[in-house]
Amino acid sequence: MTEPVPKELSPLPDNPTVSILTNCKNGARTIRGCIEGVLAQNYPRIEYVFQDGGSTDGTLDIVKEYTKRYPGRIRLNHEPDSCPEEGFFRGLKACNGEIISSSMVDEEMLPEAVAWGVEGLKSLPQAGAVYGDVYLTDRKGRITSTWKAQPFSLKAYLCSEVMPPFAASFFRREAVLGAGLCTRNWTWGSGEYEFWLRIAMKYPIHYIPGIIAKYAFHSDTGSYGILLRDDKFVTARKMFLERFFAEPDLPEPILGMKEQALAGLHLFIGEVLRTLKEYPKAQKHLQKAMEHQPNPTCALELAQKLARAGLEWDIKMLRNNISAHLKKLPLQRIVCYGAGNDFMDLLSSGVFAGHRVVAVVDNYRPKGELVGGVPVIAEADMGQVDHDMVVVTSSQWAHEFRTSAARWSTDHSPYVPVI
Repeated sequence: MTEPVPKELSPLPDNPTVSILTNCKNGARTIRGCIEGVLAQNYPRIEYVFQDGGSTDGTLDIVKEYTKRYPGRIRLNHEPDSCPEEGFFRGLKACNGEIISSSMVDEEMLPEAVAWGVEGLKSLPQAGAVYGDVYLTDRKGRITSTWKAQPFSLKAYLCSEVMPPFAASFFRREAVLGAGLCTRNWTWGSGEYEFWLRIAMKYPIHYIPGIIAKYAFHSDTGSYGILLRDDKFVTARKMFLERFFAEPDLPEPILGMKEQALAGLHLFIGEVLRTLKEYPKAQKHLQKAMEHQPNPTCALELAQKLARAGLEWDIKMLRNNISAHLKKLPLQRIVCYGAGNDFMDLLSSGVFAGHRVVAVVDNYRPKGELVGGVPVIAEADMGQVDHDMVVVTSSQWAHEFRTSAARWSTDHSPYVPVI
């Protein structure tokens, strides 16, 4: 059972104390900017908790330098940890302010960030958290772009379609405790993801537009670098989702959404890898997403971006994509799109076993001609044929659909996204 939902959050005092957490292990290269961003805040009541997980690269020496220069302003906890999540939750438990925020080793708060967070939470007294936007920076700390967040939705967050920038987020401590900070066994490997979920299942979360921090986004960034190195991140997140959806008393809106959540995980990682120009790895996660139940719009958008990067389809990719969809479905009446060699390959390989192909669209063949025993129709006649699904059966057409979303009419019946 989850903890009981409190009727309401207590009113904040006029000038609440804000705890800022830095959880770090071996961050000497960038830690100065992080610390100075916190110390430069224009809000007066700040508790700064620095949680060091066992640094060996000189990070502790740097932090101690600042504790001497600014006595009483930094509380240093030095406790070796087994992973970032362990240190993160240790640090959270050490925070005593009515409001909690964070600034990690590759992040930097803008001077007005804390005042912004206090104002936002005071204007939304029942919100468990508020978040804004961030600048993205490169290895040298130069601003390269802006990460504009989106309004929060529990369903969208579960499917990794909305990702609040943690560097621009402020939480009510009361909500964090209500979500189980001190009573729950948190899952290493998906800590931040689970943290947001647990709060969102109990309290409203609001997006307030406004840039309040800098966030490093490149292949060396701690939170994204792991995606380039191995699949441990994916494995840990999948294990968490399996346990999460086995819990009793999940909120009604998210019951039965495991397959969508798993697909969203792969699409999110694929988009991050694409942004980092790791195109083959991004393509792999796009294919993995199609083994579940992806949001067609999100999947098509990522596919189009990868297509523009030069990753075109071949028949093997097309066959795997269609098979992953159809094997999970009951009998479908299918209209295929494209009657060439790829179509014949798909027919002969048994991709459509257990289903019925009722027609194939080909505007260059005579209507009624049989191709592999399937009658040819024109695209304009699709509405006259009873069918449940449209499947693109041409790798050439697959590439075109990926690169031009306008090519496909939303008036057609449900179809296998060309991913």
